Amino acid sequence: MNLYPWLDPLWDRTPFPYKTWTQEGKEHGIRYLRVGRAYGKQPIFSVYLYLFEDTMIDTGCPGLGKEIWQWTQQEKIKKPKVLLTHHHEDHSGNAAYLQKEGWEIWSGSKTKRILAQPTAIKFYQHMVWGKYHPCSTKVLSKNILIGNFEAKIIPVPGHCLDQIAFYLPERGWLFSADAFVHEKVKYFRGDEDFKQSLDTLEKLCQLDFDVLLCAHGPRWKNGKKSLEKKLNWFREIEERTQELHHKGLSLGEITQKIFPRSSRFLSYFTGGDISSKNIINSILYGSKERPQIEKILRSEEC
Repeated sequence: MNLYPWLDPLWDRTPFPYKTWTQEGKEHGIRYLRVGRAYGKQPIFSVYLYLFEDTMIDTGCPGLGKEIWQWTQQEKIKKPKVLLTHHHEDHSGNAAYLQKEGWEIWSGSKTKRILAQPTAIKFYQHMVWGKYHPCSTKVLSKNILIGNFEAKIIPVPGHCLDQIAFYLPERGWLFSADAFVHEKVKYFRGDEDFKQSLDTLEKLCQLDFDVLLCAHGPRWKNGKKSLEKKLNWFREIEERTQELHHKGLSLGEITQKIFPRSSRFLSYFTGGDISSKNIINSILYGSKERPQIEKILRSEEC
């Protein structure tokens, strides 16, 4: 039984003793701000925001709106806009804050529907990122300008149902959201879909790009090669998982064989929501639902 929808209001009022953490830089004419919540010197997880001319990709985790707004003011942007890749709180967390400061917020249609209302999140999400505030976004169509360059909008499900990427063929840039993360991903959230993720990787590897602007691990050169390495890694673990499954090994045994050094602490801390076992489970049986998200998207379709 999922208790977190009932406990969510309590966690939302809990004053977690974090400090905001930021790190900025610039590559290929793209300014970036890496943000997170720290309970020591370094954040548990961090996320990259990318700013190119008048456009920022994603908004980081909640509680850093002031720092992000001050960072963007260095550019003196006349008509600033945000392009959201998906609804997760480490990407949409400051959208409502920036909207109040006059920024246009754009997203895919599914993300718009999710962000229009509050949703319950788990304890670890409250602690690591915080909860986003609902906001209204403008819906992206096929293409949009990022600076003076046309960006193609590409659905990239797998990590979640509403995820999209932005591809700038003229520059050879791909803003990939969380479709990459690392060449050898070892953990999945419970609702990540392996088959969709594999299809997404195959689709993105057909594009011509060199700079991979991942939200958690950018590759400033040889980005396509990095994405191809992840695709090959996924094919490898899928094949090994099926082989071990046919030999009669259990889900736990297969996980131990393929990911012998995976973090048990991460699984315990997240209540199993982030684990290596979720990858194996998704390969064999498919992903688990996020009931609230599924309900929002289904209700809008009716």
